[in-house]
Amino acid sequence: MEDTFLSFDSAGWFPEPSVFWTDENDRNVTEGTETNIALGEDGLYRIRTALSCLLIITDLHIVIPKSNVTGPYQGETVLPCHFYFDHKVPPESIILHWWRHDIRRSTPIYVFENNQRQKQAEDPDYSNRTELYYDIQLGDASLKMWNLRLQDSGQYICDVWSEGYSRRRQGRVELSVAAKPSKVGHISQKGKCLHFNSTGWFPEPFAFWTNENDSIVTEHNQTSITQREDDLYSISTVLEPTSGWRSRSLHLCYTNPDTGERQTDVYHRAAKSSGDNFCENQE
Repeated sequence: MEDTFLSFDSAGWFPEPSVFWTDENDRNVTEGTETNIALGEDGLYRIRTALSCLLIITDLHIVIPKSNVTGPYQGETVLPCHFYFDHKVPPESIILHWWRHDIRRSTPIYVFENNQRQKQAEDPDYSNRTELYYDIQLGDASLKMWNLRLQDSGQYICDVWSEGYSRRRQGRVELSVAAKPSKVGHISQKGKCLHFNSTGWFPEPFAFWTNENDSIVTEHNQTSITQREDDLYSISTVLEPTSGWRSRSLHLCYTNPDTGERQTDVYHRAAKSSGDNFCENQE
């Protein structure tokens, strides 16, 4: 870290001008400045101003260990972001902003400045649902979020710098929110038809039936997937097996909210005797 001086000298102004310095964030700099504006014998003003500042001598590196994160609907997740400097900087100089990458939002969702959180500067939609996951002084800027909503899906920006010692650096994390009901449901038989109903999914799931030979069935079946007012999906499927069937399986494909991976769960149903010879609708 070294001191450096910036100066400006200009004559021939009228009326009297004013002058001030700003930093890279367009904020006024008052410390280390000296300004003199003097009226000359010719009636014109001369400006002499100087700024003593710290020369930026260290670089900052951002590491995003996982750029795509999936979190469970109404649950919690962590947006990972780590950083390090080539040279040691004062801990109180570290600044962290988390942003939602959305042209409709101009307010950060999390702000850490002056060695403490600045809730008053944060987007109120997020300020009561976020906190640092670990310790920013150890280079961990990861953000914990809870009570996740479907609308939280999108790109987030981890914005870090050291005031007076480094330039700003950014990392990006893509968040997806997925939902799975706590009680998925089961296959029921009504008449000679098999029914399956389940609600509370996101994103949209899909389903298909197989027989005892693990082959996709060509029997009459009807599947309906609808989106509710809260944007979660409901699935309802009915299968009418052919006579003499021994078992049928429903394959339900969805996004696992904890891993973000596509997953398929299989639900089996063995044949049982029924005196009904018709397919009855199930509400």
